[in-house]
Amino acid sequence: MLNIRLHHDITLYGDNVACSDFNGLNPEGERPPHLAEECRQALNAIADALDTHDLTLRDTRHLIAMLRAGEDYTHCQHIIETALTATHPAMTLRIVPRFPNPEQRIALSVVASYPA
Repeated sequence: MLNIRLHHDITLYGDNVACSDFNGLNPEGERPPHLAEECRQALNAIADALDTHDLTLRDTRHLIAMLRAGEDYTHCQHIIETALTATHPAMTLRIVPRFPNPEQRIALSVVASYPA
């Protein structure tokens, strides 16, 4: 059996909540056939994590998308922009050589802040 990390790190500091390294794999550790769906699932998992802290994706201030190839971002761009359109967060794209789970193609991290 694979050691699959499905749930990620959530850190509270001050008025910020950081959700780090969320992937879009299903509970069995399988990836969806399309990278766009993997991205959508990662965002849904982040939204669920933020909800436990009374935050939503609309409270996102920074998003970091990690992929193995920069051109893969085009598959996720519309989904990310639609999910975060109300906030216009700072965005960082990082290219990484590999992920802890070989099935994984993307990892998303966000920093969200409580409204002032």
